[in-house]
Amino acid sequence: MDKLKAEGYNFSRENTPSFSFNVLPIANECDKQKGKTNIELKMDAYSLKSKWAIQFISTSDHDKFKNDDCWSSVSAYNLKQAAEIINQELKKQKRTNAVVFYDPVVTINYEKENNWEEAKKEAKNLLLAQVDDFIKWLKTNNIAIK
Repeated sequence: MDKLKAEGYNFSRENTPSFSFNVLPIANECDKQKGKTNIELKMDAYSLKSKWAIQFISTSDHDKFKNDDCWSSVSAYNLKQAAEIINQELKKQKRTNAVVFYDPVVTINYEKENNWEEAKKEAKNLLLAQVDDFIKWLKTNNIAIK
């Protein structure tokens, strides 16, 4: 949010809208046999004046994309897919303008020293690239968020 604010786009973490939808689960393979699951999300930031919201998809958000009766000790995260699904559902509901960012979940190279720090730095850079793309899109389309 710091980068958006530095560019003059103002969002608040207060009074953020919530939304829900039903979708086939993506978190575990066995979930798909159980049918649709209800996803409930509270937007992470909002501009009441401009009616724009931000949703950041983290691994905990991804865990909502599963049925409770399907459990595995191994997890795989496709946060980009979850972000795409959420984006589609927001467009269907037409309740607010929104941008959906996602944690890029960078793979750690265990053969190198400082592997955690390198992965964190790479993930941050990839996330900032998503924010940069959004800012460019806003500017190209002359969209102000106050």
